[in-house]
Amino acid sequence: MKLIWTWAILGAFFWFSPIWGQEGIRHFELDYPQLGTRKIAIWAPKNTSSKDSLQVLVLMDGQMLFDGTTTWNQQEWRVDEIMDSLMLQKAIPPTLVIGLWHAEKQRRAEYFPQKVYEQLSREELVRVQELWKATLDPSDQMPLPYSDNFTDWIAQKVLPFVYTQYPNAYRTPQHNFVGGSSMGGLLAWYAHLEHPEVFGGSMSMSTHWPGLYTLDNNPLPAAFKKYLEKNLPTTPVGSWYFDTGNQTLDALYPEWQAQVDQVLATKGYGPRHWQSRYEPKGAHTEKDWSRRLPAALVWLLNAEKPMRYLALGDSYTIGESVTFDQRWTTQLAERWSTNGAKWKITTIAKTGWTTDELNQALNEADLALPYDRVSLLIGVNNQYRGREVEPYRMELNGLIQRAIGYAGGRKQEVFLVSIPDWGVTPFAENRDKTLIAQQIDQYNEVMHQEAKAHGLNWIDITPISRRKSDQSDWIATDGLHPGPSMYQAWVEKIREIIPQ
Repeated sequence: MKLIWTWAILGAFFWFSPIWGQEGIRHFELDYPQLGTRKIAIWAPKNTSSKDSLQVLVLMDGQMLFDGTTTWNQQEWRVDEIMDSLMLQKAIPPTLVIGLWHAEKQRRAEYFPQKVYEQLSREELVRVQELWKATLDPSDQMPLPYSDNFTDWIAQKVLPFVYTQYPNAYRTPQHNFVGGSSMGGLLAWYAHLEHPEVFGGSMSMSTHWPGLYTLDNNPLPAAFKKYLEKNLPTTPVGSWYFDTGNQTLDALYPEWQAQVDQVLATKGYGPRHWQSRYEPKGAHTEKDWSRRLPAALVWLLNAEKPMRYLALGDSYTIGESVTFDQRWTTQLAERWSTNGAKWKITTIAKTGWTTDELNQALNEADLALPYDRVSLLIGVNNQYRGREVEPYRMELNGLIQRAIGYAGGRKQEVFLVSIPDWGVTPFAENRDKTLIAQQIDQYNEVMHQEAKAHGLNWIDITPISRRKSDQSDWIATDGLHPGPSMYQAWVEKIREIIPQ
């Protein structure tokens, strides 16, 4: 009997005491008067000890995070595998994950931003209730959102409990994060706004801006936007991550995500505080959120955000016939990095592209806004194919507006580079070089005018391209494109205007 009591006492001690070095998933049930008894799961990384400080990530829909064999659709986020992999690569700091089970049929009411609902006009409320009731079973009553109770539960019950189990977990907002998808994505940014003393970052994937299942005569997206406009701090603070696909239910989101992006940009949020990722082929499934999760976590959980440069264009931008390190974009990013900030380049360009082809490619591209800097060099293939200048102006104007948007509206971070004169290269030996030069100048004048009209920097590298040089690598081996030395000269010219 003594032995039994000894083991019982030891078992209770280890169950209720802080767990040092505990890894894997542990399940608990927590009581809260306003919610009843709720399930949570705590995932801890491998090889943690009392000396390891742990960040905390709270995720909605806990039953969908870890084990696809127990979910309704046999899918999961694979959170444990992804976190393990990212930490093994040292891509993110050690972080606990807290999965919160949702309330089944009350999930929408639990995750719906309560104050947004309460601030609807009478007419808006009638329409929302009409749309909401259409999604319910005939025997179900119309629920009232209670997300304030839910976010209070996280702040007042869940996190304090986690701290008793893991005393080495950070208790500061800059190390606490909240995330979710769909309705959970709405709840994530709402919890971040309502409890800035708890959360310093939020991750809203496939944010369900309609709130319901239609955009037709639906006041909710505008109401969510209005709430963010009113309550988002005007001094940029915290980390706000959003993403959206454009397939299945996600097809409802890009339009309103773009409007929310505009709110963030207008309030001065930039790449250090905000990222919105667009994936046109992304869908509204756990498998898709699992695929998109690593990029989201790397951005959200790291305090230091990389400097990111988006280069748009054609063969000159990809450095046709030179190595990656010899491209002018790569050389430029390296020169910008001399002050200690490392720049990461995203290139959307292809040999032969015209303005309309670049625009179409951008419609299909995976992009993560805002970028720290955006460049645009396009038009030589319009000229080569004998196209008129005025259609180029119209298409260029559209690309410029997109580039400004990709920079989060910060025009000072967007620059245009003039079209080099290919008529001076060996490739053009038997062509009308004078005519080519005249046409290139016409196109560049249009680019210069549009850059000036939009208040953007325009860097004229065309005189460099016409310069004669004895350097063997001034022209690339294809006899048409610039070589490494010419691209280096371009970089020096660009850095006269944009040194760092």
